[in-house]
Amino acid sequence: MKKATAILLFLMMAGFINAQSLISTTFSDYESNEDYSRVSISKKMFSIMANLNPEDEDEKELINTVSNLDGLKIIVADSTANPDKMYKETLNRMPKRFEELLTVNEKSEKIVFMIDEKDGMVSELIMVLRGEDQFVLLDLFGKIDLKQISNLSRKMNIEHLDQLEKLDEN
Repeated sequence: MKKATAILLFLMMAGFINAQSLISTTFSDYESNEDYSRVSISKKMFSIMANLNPEDEDEKELINTVSNLDGLKIIVADSTANPDKMYKETLNRMPKRFEELLTVNEKSEKIVFMIDEKDGMVSELIMVLRGEDQFVLLDLFGKIDLKQISNLSRKMNIEHLDQLEKLDEN
């Protein structure tokens, strides 16, 4: 129930993001396309969550993780005619500052995680996903601890971000 409440808070408080995300700058055409679902969570929402009183270790970890985030943007194209074209176009348009972190190729989907890292600090995490008829672009930005994000996604059952656990396997 606590996890559901946290997710609901995320979605209810989605608003404008003050920091400039990759989606806002490089992929604004995706963001303005009415055919795509869009989620935007602002730094203010993360700040509100960081001020909650945790009731257990999971909530404490959630608060610790989100307290350093500046925003989250997600673009989803469900039932798109050509997700492979969108996937390839997105990867081709990625600024040079992003380096590939992890690639997952499964039977029906491809996922690429890329980061913007400077002096050991990850400031932006990008996930690009191509499914059979779906395309997803996720942009998480702020001070990012990849292990915390992976643990959080596993505990909250956030699809695809759990793939970051594979970093520990390498």
